[in-house]
Amino acid sequence: MTLAATQARFFKRILDDAPSPLTAGEAVYHFAYRSRLMEALRDTYGRVWSWLGDEAFDAAGLAHITTHPPTSWTLDAFGQGFDETLAALYPDDAEVPELAWLDWALRQAFSAADTPALDQNALAQADWSVARLSLASGFRHTPLFTNAASIWQALSRDEAPPPVQTLSGAAGLTVWRHGLEPVFRTLEADEYAAIVALQGGASFAGICADLERRHPEMETTLTASQWLGQWISGGLICGIY
Repeated sequence: MTLAATQARFFKRILDDAPSPLTAGEAVYHFAYRSRLMEALRDTYGRVWSWLGDEAFDAAGLAHITTHPPTSWTLDAFGQGFDETLAALYPDDAEVPELAWLDWALRQAFSAADTPALDQNALAQADWSVARLSLASGFRHTPLFTNAASIWQALSRDEAPPPVQTLSGAAGLTVWRHGLEPVFRTLEADEYAAIVALQGGASFAGICADLERRHPEMETTLTASQWLGQWISGGLICGIY
């Protein structure tokens, strides 16, 4: 047997979830491989671990390890897609994959590339009829159906989490990095739609026009201006072009 074939056989037996009887040496590697990956999942998805408890988390983790073996040299990349694994395992518990999404998004925002701070002169000189806005480093978003953000916040403070609630209306969850800190916000439907449109390249004037079409009774310019002020103060906007 060639060296390559020997290595391939060894890797297959280590990765196999239910291999034929292992040698003592293979058993050590088989256990260590899963143990190290489980540690990585627990580190990345600490709030999910707290929410599910040891037994349920480990069962979900082993399912993910089996179906999503590492593809990168660094464990920082392992765990991507765990929210999808959890969505399949917990189809009636939407807060579980939402907690996982938030854990992962915050971790990715923390290590995202730096972006320059917003130039206040550019803000003052912007032509708001055509201006577009650049979003901060590590920005991510997802639709939100439960109070998972409140649950995550309570777990992060070692407080008793609130009971799961389904949100009464459409909402979104956004994550980005403000300075050195990853942060998140839950947004109601209109503001979330505006942020998604911004990311897609819509102008600020276009967002205002879309808001006015959907809510002719609303003071849309005032509402959009309030959003803009909050986005800027929260570090969500890093540039105007």
